[in-house]
Amino acid sequence: MTITRYRSIALTGASGGIGRALALEMAGPGMSILLFGRDADRLAKTAADATRLGADVETALVDSRDGEAMQRALHAYDDIRPIDLVIANAGVSAGLEPGQAPEAPGVSRRLLEVNYGGVLNT
Repeated sequence: MTITRYRSIALTGASGGIGRALALEMAGPGMSILLFGRDADRLAKTAADATRLGADVETALVDSRDGEAMQRALHAYDDIRPIDLVIANAGVSAGLEPGQAPEAPGVSRRLLEVNYGGVLNT
């Protein structure tokens, strides 16, 4: 995948999984990427790898459920490098296997807060 018309991107869930893969796929010379994540070490690794690929990378250690922190980070970055594309990728799963009992209400609440609320906050 080559994304050429977007030069300034914000990406949530960049610490691992699909978010990390997207960050590295989009990284390259001329790209500015703001990476959001909750795991400082993994986020730093993604940022370092994307930087090695030629991107200008900033990180924000923010939980996507924190709407105020998300907005502060997005606006601060956008003031310096207007964002062309936002990818609200952060997400979690309960890890249930077929046939397992449904998740507890607290787990369901967390799934909604991250997977739905995180998108709204982005």
